[in-house]
Amino acid sequence: MNIVSEKRRFEILNQLETNGKVFVTQLADQFGVTPETIRRDLDELEQQGILKRVHGGAVKSASMHYEPPFTKRQSTSAHEKRKIGQKAASTIKDGETIVLDGGTTTLELAKAINGVKQLTVLTNSMAAAHVLNNSLFTKRFEGSVILIGGTLNAAQQSVSGSMAIAFLEQYRVDKAYLSCGGVSMDVVTDYDNEEALISRKMIEIAQSSYLLADHSKFDTHSFSVIAPLEQFHHIITDVSSIEGWHQCIEETGIDWIVAEEAVSIES
Repeated sequence: MNIVSEKRRFEILNQLETNGKVFVTQLADQFGVTPETIRRDLDELEQQGILKRVHGGAVKSASMHYEPPFTKRQSTSAHEKRKIGQKAASTIKDGETIVLDGGTTTLELAKAINGVKQLTVLTNSMAAAHVLNNSLFTKRFEGSVILIGGTLNAAQQSVSGSMAIAFLEQYRVDKAYLSCGGVSMDVVTDYDNEEALISRKMIEIAQSSYLLADHSKFDTHSFSVIAPLEQFHHIITDVSSIEGWHQCIEETGIDWIVAEEAVSIES
């Protein structure tokens, strides 16, 4: 797929998220392409499970709306997430400012931060803030933790909404570490639109963005688009390669980082 079609499909998904439905004729007029081209876009996105084709257009895929509660997700691929979190923590340097989203893999990153000085961490994760606060108290690292303000999502133990977006706009950070619901060669997605908007803003304020994703997330989609894959500078995962991804990684120039076996972290 070329860059033009990638961007067109990204915009189609944004419109679908906003309006709940898109129409072939309207999209064809908007993008200056034939209805057949739009139908091919929609057919491809339906095959990927990200929308449902209906007469004249497409609607949201109902199966993409459900996200398991935070505590449930913690136990899924726990070993892989621990490896990825520890590898991500090793990329943090003294004096940096970083932002973490509300994912369970980024929680493992928060647990693994150790020995860093003058570190500033912003996060919308209640769970990560709790872990980081304990780490500061026990002097596992030196610095400060800023909890992003906004609307609490109790099931996901995170903060989101317009206030959280406005809060983030006040900052610029060195690195953003983000989790996701799915990763394709086009886009990175999440289950919840509010969480996706927060992640998108985190990418905007960061000089460098890290995607933390275990092998099960690849070639899958959740519903809400975070960003095109090319907006990430690094991917940290638990496998050395994914079938069919070599060319994509070469073309985008993304740094593919493999997490080694997890080690025990002292409390």
